[in-house]
Amino acid sequence: MNLRAQILIVACVNIGQFIDGYSVGWSAPIIPKLQDPHQTPLPNVVTNLEASWIGSLLYVGAIIGPYIPSYLSNIIGRKPCLFLGGLLNLTAIILVVVTRNVTTVYALRIISGIGMGMVTVSNLVYVGEIASTRIRGILLTSTSIVGITGTLAAYIAGSVLSYAGTGYVVLMINIIHVIGIYFIPESPVYYAIKGKQTEAKNTLRLLGRLDDLENVFDSVKGTKPTEANSWKAWIKIFTVKANRKSLFITLTLCTLQQTSGVAAVLFFATTIFQIAGSSIRPDLATIIIGTTRLLSSCVAPFVVERAGRRILLLVSTALCAVSLSTLGTYFYLSRIESKVLSEVGWLPLAALIMYFFFYEIGFGTMSSALVGEMFRGNARSTGSAVAMTTAWLIGFGVATGFGSMVKLLGGDVTFWLFSASCVAAFCFTYRYVPETKGKNLNEIQEVLVLLAVNKEGIMMFQITGIKRQVLISCILYLGQAIVGFSGGWPGPILPKLRDPEQSPVPYKLTETELSFVATLSLLGFIPGPYACGWLSNSVGRKPCLIAGGVLAIMGSAVLTAAQNIAMLCCGRLLLGFSGGIINVMVVVYIGEIASTHIRGVLLTAIGIFMTMGSLLLFSIGSFLSYFYTTSVGLVLSIVFALGTLLLPESPIFYIIKGNDDKATEVLQDLGRADDVDKILESKQEYTDRSNKQDWKELFDMKTNRKALFIAATINVLQNCSGLLSVIYFSASIFEMAESSIPSNISMIIIVGFQLMGSIITPFFVERTGRKRILSLSCVACCISMFVLGLYFYLNELESPVIDNLKWLPLVVLVVYFISYNFGYGIIPHIIIGELFTPNVRSNGSTLSFSIAWVFGFIVNTVFGMVLDTVGGHSAFWFFAIVCACACVFTIFYVPETKGKSLLEIQELLSR
Repeated sequence: MNLRAQILIVACVNIGQFIDGYSVGWSAPIIPKLQDPHQTPLPNVVTNLEASWIGSLLYVGAIIGPYIPSYLSNIIGRKPCLFLGGLLNLTAIILVVVTRNVTTVYALRIISGIGMGMVTVSNLVYVGEIASTRIRGILLTSTSIVGITGTLAAYIAGSVLSYAGTGYVVLMINIIHVIGIYFIPESPVYYAIKGKQTEAKNTLRLLGRLDDLENVFDSVKGTKPTEANSWKAWIKIFTVKANRKSLFITLTLCTLQQTSGVAAVLFFATTIFQIAGSSIRPDLATIIIGTTRLLSSCVAPFVVERAGRRILLLVSTALCAVSLSTLGTYFYLSRIESKVLSEVGWLPLAALIMYFFFYEIGFGTMSSALVGEMFRGNARSTGSAVAMTTAWLIGFGVATGFGSMVKLLGGDVTFWLFSASCVAAFCFTYRYVPETKGKNLNEIQEVLVLLAVNKEGIMMFQITGIKRQVLISCILYLGQAIVGFSGGWPGPILPKLRDPEQSPVPYKLTETELSFVATLSLLGFIPGPYACGWLSNSVGRKPCLIAGGVLAIMGSAVLTAAQNIAMLCCGRLLLGFSGGIINVMVVVYIGEIASTHIRGVLLTAIGIFMTMGSLLLFSIGSFLSYFYTTSVGLVLSIVFALGTLLLPESPIFYIIKGNDDKATEVLQDLGRADDVDKILESKQEYTDRSNKQDWKELFDMKTNRKALFIAATINVLQNCSGLLSVIYFSASIFEMAESSIPSNISMIIIVGFQLMGSIITPFFVERTGRKRILSLSCVACCISMFVLGLYFYLNELESPVIDNLKWLPLVVLVVYFISYNFGYGIIPHIIIGELFTPNVRSNGSTLSFSIAWVFGFIVNTVFGMVLDTVGGHSAFWFFAIVCACACVFTIFYVPETKGKSLLEIQELLSR
């Protein structure tokens, strides 16, 4: 094996990668020079906007560049594409030397970007095709090392040389690269595509890979020489299963790489240190960072063929997330003008050193290496072009918008978002990225085909049985926490909106507007369940949950950026819509995947996590600003949306669609192998039918009518029992009661007790039973609401005894919340998840929830008016009557479902 020849060829090719790296780092030291009247070669200093374009225009060219070799490489070969890319880089460097105006700078950045795109993609394809299996990973990672060396060279040259000098210093290097390309051989895979066996054999002999001749021709099997450059080559990226998987993996990984902020940090490294107010000289800091990148990237080749690509990616992305979070924390301390800031001036440099060190040992190098390994020979150039250009397009957006992000969101939130991208990359790698260590290109294709066929087999990280049910439920509980967070949002936020110094709205909002904003999420809740009720039986339960997560992100983002009443209303409406979807689908989904003996526990935990969401809100809402409080909700929504991607589809949905094999597979993975025969035997109850037929069966079938009556009634009574009114207007209640305890502290204590009540329930629900717990809960809620009404009545009469009872509202509400969450707040949701037949479960849940939410919206909207007109005592006595009615209804109508399977519950309802 002639490894020396391969190394020498790659060394020649990598000179072009050095030029690319130089182009990437060039803007960091040059932009300050162009803004300095004593150093700029331009007639005028550049503005901040022009500087932003200079930094990011490289990506405009980089987006175009890869498509040139993707088309030409299968026509004229890989080598001519490398040569053409080298010539474009040479042109850009000459323009650096002769620059006289900002237009020339724009032009050279675009030309340099085109050359970079051509060289980068052609290098990855070429090196991946000439390298032996045992050193392919090392040679592919070396392209990143040389690129980083070029970036470091740009940092050093830019700090000591003039603007023109930064062009002269690499001019000769680029000329050597162009000459060197002339002497390298053409790729053997190109010869195989063209059917030139003799030429391919000669090249492989030169490379010491003559034994791989058969593998090389197998990798392009099925490709006609005349097809290689036609539209059919593009079609095969999407029609060949392995190529689709390759594109999905490389495109997603490269996109997450760019959204981690690497382009923004590289282009604006000097500016970042100026913004942070760090005590270290910005130009010196960028050189230190460049040296760190070089040293860390040199580590990758020594471990990539030992540890493997996958492990390096996991370690790298995890620690990148930590370092970017740390940098965000520094900016946060700077924003609040913390006293500790003067002692941690070194932190930005330390965080970025940590970020780039771990970025280059995996995230920065492995993504590119995988691009060179994944695709089949006839689609490698095209697939690489699509993956790289899409990523660069996103990088262009991130780099261009970096200044605006810092100005609008602040450096803290900006870098926390970059950190979130690293977390997403970690999760994606864990689930989707295969290990390619020690495999030749054909074996990698076989692995990809296997993954494409058995993607459900790697779902949820290979965890099976009860643990799998619990893990799936935990992901869904995060969605319920978002619903709780959104539901409790008005509690700490309304006081901020009333305060001109804290409100993001530049004008004063009326109490009517505040009340409307507070309750508008309930209005959004109503259409949400109908959307998923229709879609869940057609596209599946999982897509509905994903949609709920995406809508939660949109709603949270709008609230975070709110500047007026319209944005507040829009954000609350979107969150309500998403909450309606999440609330229904979580109940339906858990009810369908859970084993009989833990179904009650898993369903009751829904209420626990909803309460935890509210508790989180009240805990942070009293101490953080409006922006940061709503930002926490945005982060939760993003994590939940990503988590839903990991879920398997519900086995009942597969049964409805007649896919018995998939249903059996999912049930076995859930540890419910014993239930397979029972569910398949009752298959006629789950037949796929139209949505119209499902709605018809909801009312025609006796068990479903009875289930709807019970579920709708108990949930209407629940929503009219005053919970949301107490949460929404908690501050107002304590102000009216003239309580001696600050309302924000009172609400944290109350929600803490609410959580306590929720946690107790799972320990009793499968022992005591749903019915008994619900009855006791309703009685306790009735008594507490009556006592609270009595307090307000005495307060209105100005009774002298009231002075000794300032503590009473807090104590009564504590009792109410513990009692409510012990049963009344949880059991109605369990009932919805258990009573309906599978094919109408989504529709039945939808109708039950929406009817309840309509009543809840009406009751909670008029709550403020009732307080003003008839007094608080009348309102709370009304809630006490509702709780009493719920107790009576439970005793006479609600069935006991403890220990019964879903089929046994249907038999119970049919009596």
